[in-house]
Amino acid sequence: MLNVRVEEIAHLTAEWQTAVTLRQNLLRTPLGLRFSDEELAGEHLPARHFAAYVGGKIIGCAILLPLGDGVGKLRQVAVESGLQGRGVGGTLVSHVESVALGAGVRLLILHARADARGFYAGLGYQCWGPPFTEFGLSHLEMRKDLRPVLES
Repeated sequence: MLNVRVEEIAHLTAEWQTAVTLRQNLLRTPLGLRFSDEELAGEHLPARHFAAYVGGKIIGCAILLPLGDGVGKLRQVAVESGLQGRGVGGTLVSHVESVALGAGVRLLILHARADARGFYAGLGYQCWGPPFTEFGLSHLEMRKDLRPVLES
């Protein structure tokens, strides 16, 4: 297991730009897509950005978007390809869940690529509704009730 540290990072900082590059390389470029300036400019508050570090290097990232009424959305989870399967993603998501709970989020939703279903299911997320197409790929809405974490 790697020694992973997760920190919240601010929008429009050098760390945020590093996370954007990671997301672009892993999530968008393989689909022939690029982030637009408008998309990136819109990633300000209330969205909260997180980076996973090993040493001083950002190797993973995620976004938490509070939606109101105790609901939040987990977005753009990405981990460097060579480090996937080594606990980085789980550590990152767990940290975001803790922050979400502290911010009053009780239900976390996400749109998972079909091939990531097992990863999220292993973290306690459950499929909600039928598959759908987003960015040309099959996705599943997945949800996790964060309240049982409080009872543990």
